[in-house]
Order: sequence, then C-alpha cells, then structure tokens
Amino acid sequence: MIHMSKVINGKKYDTGTAHKLIRAEVQYATNGLAFAWDTLYRKRTGEYFLFKSNEVKETVEIEPLTPSEAIAWAEKNLDAEEYETVFGDIEEDSGNETELNQQISVLLPISLYEALKAKKSSTGMNISALIIKTLRDAGYGKESKI
Repeated sequence: MIHMSKVINGKKYDTGTAHKLIRAEVQYATNGLAFAWDTLYRKRTGEYFLFKSNEVKETVEIEPLTPSEAIAWAEKNLDAEEYETVFGDIEEDSGNETELNQQISVLLPISLYEALKAKKSSTGMNISALIIKTLRDAGYGKESKI
C-alpha cells in the first residue's frame, strides 16, 4: 500500500496515521474491468477519507468524506458483512420503529468496548442497541429534556 499524506481545506489526511477500515475494488472502467481500488480510512478525530488508487490512469488521490458520504460509499461498494465490519451491526427493519436514527462516531476506551462486546454475546443485542438501552435507562429518550 502506498503511503500518502495530503492537506485538504486545512486538514491533514495521512494513510500512515489513520485507521484503515476496508479496501474495495471499484468499477471505474466503462468496459466493466476494475483496475481501481478505494480504501476507506478513519482519522483518530472520527473523520473519514478515501485513498483512491486507479491503475489504469496511474493516479492516486485522497478524498475527504462526511460520515453520510462514507456510509453512502459503503452501501454502494460493500456487502452487508463488510459494511457491518466497518460501521457495526445493522438491525433488520422490524416495521415497528417509528423513530429515525442518526449515526455518530464515538471513541471508546478499549476496556469499555470489550465490555460491550461481552454484553453483546451474552444478550444477543447489538452494540448500538445496548448503548441506546443504557442511555434510555439513564433517562435520555423521547421524553427526555436535556
């Protein structure tokens, strides 16, 4: 993998210091042949960016992404298992949920993350559901006035 560092709009994006999330082959060529790769990274600040490598054009570039752009890229280029590896478990729509969700990035201490994973194994709930339940049990929810 090529190391690349670039400043874009006053922010540094560095493949050497950011966390590599996943690499996906992308279809850029009109003949259906893919000689291009996008690698999704997340900076320690929670910001996302793509490292784009196109072997046909012999180019590499960095493209900053908002969280919603990172999700849209993942939905287009990853299968469900790969998506969940990057963004966590996604519950299938039960048809009963009327509340919309907002995705956020949160950095947790490793010990807390490991405790959540253990609780996930014992309860069968995904990590998002565990965090939501904990916040609601603490009084944050639809009725909560923060």
